Amino acid sequence: MGQWPVKKLGDFSNIRYGYTEKSSPEPIGPRFLRITDIKNGGVNWNDVPYCRITDEDFSKYQLEKGDIVFARTGATTGKSFLIAKTPDAVFASYLIRVQITDSAILPEFVYFYFQSASYWDMVNAGISGSAQGGFNASKLSELTIPIPSFPEQQRIVRILDKAFENISAALERSKKELFNANALFESLLDGTFSQSIKGEDGVLMPLWPSQELSKVCDKIQDGAHKSPKILYDEPGHNRHPYVTSKNIRNGYLKLDTLQYCGSDFHNEIYPRCNAELGDVLLTKDGASTGNVTINTLDMPFSLLSSVCLFKTNSEKLLPKFLYYYIRSRQGLNQLTGKMTGAAIRRIVLKTIKSSEIPLPSISEQENTIEFLDKHTETIDKLASIYSAKINDWNELKQSILQEAFNGTLRIAEGLVDQS
Repeated sequence: MGQWPVKKLGDFSNIRYGYTEKSSPEPIGPRFLRITDIKNGGVNWNDVPYCRITDEDFSKYQLEKGDIVFARTGATTGKSFLIAKTPDAVFASYLIRVQITDSAILPEFVYFYFQSASYWDMVNAGISGSAQGGFNASKLSELTIPIPSFPEQQRIVRILDKAFENISAALERSKKELFNANALFESLLDGTFSQSIKGEDGVLMPLWPSQELSKVCDKIQDGAHKSPKILYDEPGHNRHPYVTSKNIRNGYLKLDTLQYCGSDFHNEIYPRCNAELGDVLLTKDGASTGNVTINTLDMPFSLLSSVCLFKTNSEKLLPKFLYYYIRSRQGLNQLTGKMTGAAIRRIVLKTIKSSEIPLPSISEQENTIEFLDKHTETIDKLASIYSAKINDWNELKQSILQEAFNGTLRIAEGLVDQS
């Protein structure tokens, strides 16, 4: 990279904010590309809505081959997409369009740079310095890019295209293997909780009788219906952890994003739930609704209303049996099938308490847990292997990009030679 001249994006590009208008499912104008239409590095144009636009504005905002659109705000800030083939389409206001105006610079080369670690370092630095958490056109125009000769750009693009094609194929295989491992786990749970026997009249009946959760749990309670002030620098004894839906994953607590509140809030809220080791925690609203885990946080903490806590009755229901049931299709569908709310969908406590669980004896619950634990361990190992493969392929892409913009392409050329 040191031997290549470095240019600002704005010096060889036209950069424009997108068009502001309401989208429509009806074909009242051109397609109206939004941030949310760009998924997994591609666009399904058949799913992109339409918008009204004058002929004059259409000429300003029309997308063409070689354009690069850039997400300027939201969770995907910095993500970009290269337009290769498109119907009549314009781009929405939360996108920025980059049109390369210098014929000696390939849009494909710039797009590959937009995926590199160097690019993301600049974008993240710009986001962190923004009150809105976005990245505007002025900042985008100031981005610097190393530009080699045109033939070298062509060579790099040709090699990266082929190498990334091979990596994408390998990624898809690993993702399919991971999907199959997860599907095996779901099948195992479904088979466990849908067992049936024939009654005297020959009609199939559930193997285990059902009970309302409220009758086999000593407590079913959500957390605080207000948010605390987040504490960052207070001494340890003056702050207390609190758990939200963001910390609940299926099978584990995500503790690296744990936040802290003050003693006043904690002392008011903690007695409401009094979470302890082994209690079951369920996300009842938000993007992760239905996620469930066993509590492994061995210290007092408060809960927010997005999380529901279960304290099971030790003589009737084992916590891990409840955890496995909620993870099953039957358990999850029973809870999420009665969600309420428009803007934010949620499972209300009344629904949770009245939901039923197939309930064998404690000894049968123990045998079921032992059976599921054994098979889950094997499936988890498979899933970990496939997840590691996916991470390895993604890291390889970054290594290749780093090489490309440092002027070497040994890894990528090796991949291309092997294909």
